[in-house]
Amino acid sequence: MTQLRARIAVFAALIVVAASLVAAVPALAQTSAQQGYSTPGASSQQSVDPQGHSLPFTGLDVVAVVAGGVLLLSVGLGVRRLTRLAN
Repeated sequence: MTQLRARIAVFAALIVVAASLVAAVPALAQTSAQQGYSTPGASSQQSVDPQGHSLPFTGLDVVAVVAGGVLLLSVGLGVRRLTRLAN
């Protein structure tokens, strides 16, 4: 039974490594800095919220970051529990 759990843990670790490598592939497809930053001039904000009730969207999806953190935490705790039961 412990060999089965060890194999499952190794398989899960391989899946995590493979997913990490797949997620890193788009980084290799980036262009050089000259092509990415060579647009002329800067743009300025044209309108302002008169009531000031909303913050501007900065592009960071906080829900995705929190979900990723919870996923990593649960995988870490699961691997820890699997390795503790094997001993």
